[in-house]
Amino acid sequence: MTNLESRIIERLNPDLSADDCALIEHGGRSYLYTTDSLAEGTHFRLDWSSPEDIAFKLVQVNLSDLAAAGGEPEFCLLNLGLPETADEELIGRFAAALREQLSDYRCKLVGGDTFRANGYLFSLTLSGPALYPRFRRANSNDGIFLSGHVGMSRLGYEILNNRKKGEKPVTGETVPLQQFSEQATESGKPVAANGDIEAQAIQRHLRPRANLEAARQINALQSHSFPVSGAMDLSDGVFADCQRFAESSGLNLTVHLEKLPMLQAVAAYGPEFAASSGEELELLVASSRDLPEGFVRIGEFEESAQEPVARFLLNGQEAPSHPGFEHFREPLQ
Repeated sequence: MTNLESRIIERLNPDLSADDCALIEHGGRSYLYTTDSLAEGTHFRLDWSSPEDIAFKLVQVNLSDLAAAGGEPEFCLLNLGLPETADEELIGRFAAALREQLSDYRCKLVGGDTFRANGYLFSLTLSGPALYPRFRRANSNDGIFLSGHVGMSRLGYEILNNRKKGEKPVTGETVPLQQFSEQATESGKPVAANGDIEAQAIQRHLRPRANLEAARQINALQSHSFPVSGAMDLSDGVFADCQRFAESSGLNLTVHLEKLPMLQAVAAYGPEFAASSGEELELLVASSRDLPEGFVRIGEFEESAQEPVARFLLNGQEAPSHPGFEHFREPLQ
């Protein structure tokens, strides 16, 4: 059931945790380490993304992993792979935006590496104290809860992609953007969303933002002994990340797609559309008790007799899962 990326990691180090962060002890203090990269043509396109967009996303995807694991940023390392014809203005704008981002989070850049590559590659390693360390773990009969809402990142991608091709705004059943309602569906309850939906969707795709408020809310709950079994950030989509959560926990997971919190602009294309949306940077949290407002219960864990699997239902019927974003779909040659 595991994908090729997971199998490659296992071959590198069979004992290596599949979690997004590593927990390391330094002088009696616990630190979390995470790393994430953005590669041209895989994670961004220069005809869509500005240098400022790239710097923003690079910091946020790392920050999201750290916050989901219960940490706060303190220092980082930066690696830059640059083509032989690298645009110095692009690098200057990226550097200025990166410094601003790191300053906002009081995170210090302490080193890194620069090298020649076929395209632009930006890689950040982020570390900071582990305040309430938590990983992709769950107990049988835990619920799985999702923060915020999902699907807007994919909607933004579809808008940008179809603009480029000169086609209709979004694939699938066409819903004119001007008819989109600025409401979200959250288990049947409307939630306000401000501003232009099309602009919000593009912003969500180009500049996803870590849900630090949700992560700190979980920290506060844990400080009062609230039972939180584990958590992870939502980076590759509900389909892919729920499967990872199930595998890491050694449990089966049933997800009810109709419970996914979505803006109505996203709901127009169905829960499967939302569940395949990556880089949402929301939180998936396992707990035996209901979480407060801002989190929606979308499923439950249960014992697994065989290989752990995530099962997806839509109104009680089996729904085929989409793999979401994967680096490798075919075996490496």
